[in-house]
Amino acid sequence: MQRTEAGTCYHLKDASVKMSGTPAQEAILDTAAKVYAATEQPLVVTSAEDGEHMEGSLHYDGKAIDLRVWELGSHERVAAQMQNILGDRYDVVAEWRVEADGEVPSHIHAEHDPA
Repeated sequence: MQRTEAGTCYHLKDASVKMSGTPAQEAILDTAAKVYAATEQPLVVTSAEDGEHMEGSLHYDGKAIDLRVWELGSHERVAAQMQNILGDRYDVVAEWRVEADGEVPSHIHAEHDPA
C-alpha cells in the first residue's frame, strides 16, 4: 500500500506501475479516494508514468493516471464526480474497451490539463 502526502491510501496494480508522486498525481488520488470511499472498489492505480500511451500523453510527464474500475458499478458516475471536484484544470474520462460481447468498462483516466 502507498500513501499520498495528504495520507490517502492507494495500491499500485503491480510493480510495473511507475509513479513519482507529482502534485497532479496526488491531487487526482486524493480526489479519487473521496469518491471511491462510497464504493466497493479499492483505489488501485493501473498506469501512471509507465505503460504504452499515445504520443504526447500526459502520463509520461507525471500528470495523468489510470484507475481500476472493477467494482464501481458506474464508472461514468464516479468519473463525473471526480471531474466535479477537480474542476476544469483536470480532465476525467470513463474509458471503455471492446470485447466480443460489446463494450465494457476499462478504467478511469484522469489528467491535469489546465490548457
